[in-house]
Amino acid sequence: MDDGSFTGSGVKLHTNAFSIEELNLLVEALEKNFDLIATIQISNREKLQNTLYISKKQMPLLTELVKNYMHPA
Repeated sequence: MDDGSFTGSGVKLHTNAFSIEELNLLVEALEKNFDLIATIQISNREKLQNTLYISKKQMPLLTELVKNYMHPA
């Protein structure tokens, strides 16, 4: 399973196939349901090369949310 990567101290979720409207819904859902703050990084609007970024500050919460679903390293 892989559709993201560490970048600096945060995480990028590779959401390239999602429209900006869909990404806005996802950002809102993450905040509403999990108190997780994500931002949209627009690389190329025409080719849908957009990603969600979760900052270093949010990493402890993200780790807690997903740790039971991660494969051991």
